Amino acid sequence: SNPKGVTPPVLSRHEGERKAAEGARRLPSRLQHNFYVVKTPQREGFKLLKLVQLQRALTHKRRPRGEMLREDVTTLLVFINDPTQISDMVYTLRTEHGLNVRGLGARSTREHYDAILKELADGQLDVLVATDVLARGMDMFGVTDVVNYDLPRSANMYLHRAGRAGRLKGKFSHQSHVVSFCDPDTDDKQYVTDIVKSFDNTDIKRLWISDRRVIYGT
Repeated sequence: SNPKGVTPPVLSRHEGERKAAEGARRLPSRLQHNFYVVKTPQREGFKLLKLVQLQRALTHKRRPRGEMLREDVTTLLVFINDPTQISDMVYTLRTEHGLNVRGLGARSTREHYDAILKELADGQLDVLVATDVLARGMDMFGVTDVVNYDLPRSANMYLHRAGRAGRLKGKFSHQSHVVSFCDPDTDDKQYVTDIVKSFDNTDIKRLWISDRRVIYGT
């Protein structure tokens, strides 16, 4: 079911190529697209908690028995729109939740980029927080899932962000997610509508998140 007054973002989960309703945009067929509604009163603290729970739930989903191979670890690439939030988010996720987290923004040095992207490719990160500087134009591997912590401002940028997920060698490369947090009481409502209109969506799913489960709504 959809949040009141909100058309969900790009949420097609059916197999095969997803053709754009307008133009020639396509979403990678290997990905599942879902959204999670965050109401304004709950906002930042709640969003961060749900981000942590999502990372844990997807890890548990991929590791029901035994240990995973290194290439099968869960690493979230988390996109935010405000670069000034990167350091605070990295600090909180690392110190309060014990996750191995790094952050990248437009002011990061080339050496910093290279070191973090190597950690990413080696399966050493739980979360990488970044702005749209990582959405295009740079080869990167090791991201299992993309989280739009803040919604992108265009369908084209959604497409670029989504394309970062599932670039893996492991067995879970075709089980990757793009999860978008959205607040229907803010400008997210218009961004969601614009994104939906740009793609062919036939199977819309809302996501519920807990510590060990991700549940797909109807």
